[in-house]
Amino acid sequence: MYYSIHLAGSYVLKEFFLASNYRECIAASERKITEVGKWAVEMRSQGYHELHTHAFVGMWAAFEAGIEDTVASVIQNDRAAATAAVSKFKKDRYSIHAWPWTRSVCIEIAQKLDQKSKDAVINGGIDLFGRIRNTFSWVDVSVEDDLIVSSGLAEASRMRNIIVHRYGQIEGDDAIAVPALTPWIGKVMPIDPAKFDSYYKAIAGCLVALMTAMSKSRYGGT
Repeated sequence: MYYSIHLAGSYVLKEFFLASNYRECIAASERKITEVGKWAVEMRSQGYHELHTHAFVGMWAAFEAGIEDTVASVIQNDRAAATAAVSKFKKDRYSIHAWPWTRSVCIEIAQKLDQKSKDAVINGGIDLFGRIRNTFSWVDVSVEDDLIVSSGLAEASRMRNIIVHRYGQIEGDDAIAVPALTPWIGKVMPIDPAKFDSYYKAIAGCLVALMTAMSKSRYGGT
């Protein structure tokens, strides 16, 4: 079960340092005035927004997959957790008598638990950390609340959706959900190094909180 969290963390770190390495390469090419020098100057002038956007989406994909994979691993390896999970669905939707289920079934259950948790938590569509905490509570893992992680993750989650569905343009509803986005209504918010780092810290903070909770749970060491 720890493997799933560690794997997610490794992929998140890969994307984070990839952006850093590219920034260094861009700076080097700019200094040497190579054939990519003009492009390098442009990238720096925009605060590496395009680079950070791509890296952020990659980090987020790794993070989402890691959360899903961890839930799936718990219910695949622990019958009590599997029993608790199926209790959230209609009778006989998933038969506990057929447990252990295949990996694909466990992934499917993990995905559906997330949707149910979204409905169960107040502002579940915005409060992603609360949603994750609730999902893991259903399988007997108590993740401590953290207002900084919660706030950062809510903004990062919203930005991921804005980037994927609206090319990064902030709308009024986004500002209502995440007030920090208000100054950018009608515009694309630059993802500069500071903003990129803040999103990374929110993702990493969530993974650390989850790992800590797992170590204190009955799954500790598995």
